[in-house]
Amino acid sequence: LLLVETATTVRPPRIVVDMLHVSFVDSTGIGALAAGYTAARTAGVEFSVRHLAPFIAEQLRLTGLYDHLVGAES
Repeated sequence: LLLVETATTVRPPRIVVDMLHVSFVDSTGIGALAAGYTAARTAGVEFSVRHLAPFIAEQLRLTGLYDHLVGAES
């Protein structure tokens, strides 16, 4: 996963995933976001997603990830 690699190798101060042109995610996409978040937190990197479609925001709420992934940028 590019998110995990970036968080653990490059270690930028912050990773923001812009979901502006994404209208649907399945369990694989949610898993990728969760893995990126976990890797970033472990590496001391801030991680957030922004511009969520209502469907995606609801899926993240249902999985309990919304509050972890949605930062001040959304």
